[in-house]
Amino acid sequence: MMFKNVKWGFLAAIWLFLPGLVVMQTAHAAGYQEKKGDTHFEGRNREFRWESDRVHYKCSSGKKVTVIYMNMEPQGHLAFIDYDGVMRLMKPYRASGNSVKYMALDDHNSFRWHRIGDRGFLSYLPYGKHGEQRLEKLCQVDD
Repeated sequence: MMFKNVKWGFLAAIWLFLPGLVVMQTAHAAGYQEKKGDTHFEGRNREFRWESDRVHYKCSSGKKVTVIYMNMEPQGHLAFIDYDGVMRLMKPYRASGNSVKYMALDDHNSFRWHRIGDRGFLSYLPYGKHGEQRLEKLCQVDD
């Protein structure tokens, strides 16, 4: 049963990111390249426009969190979060004002990222349980 969920999660991730991968390759061919120190990237072709921002956070526990916020039009927004050396794919599920909540696409490994301006909070919701467990209480943008 778990293999079935992993398989469908993998296929869903490919379906979501295949247009983005095509865009990135097209943008790269058009001359858009990452330069050391850059944190903002843009690209476009006939069908898609994308931009991303890489933000580094330092948390009150001393751990670091890196988040890549990706906006692909017309697909929408996604976030990649790197925590403890593992990259997780997240989608926004609630937004108001300068606050956005993201949740992992993987139900069995459901991390949550709550961004409010230049601060963030990381939590985890165990599969089949209610109530999030806070992993990082306060993360500030690390310049």
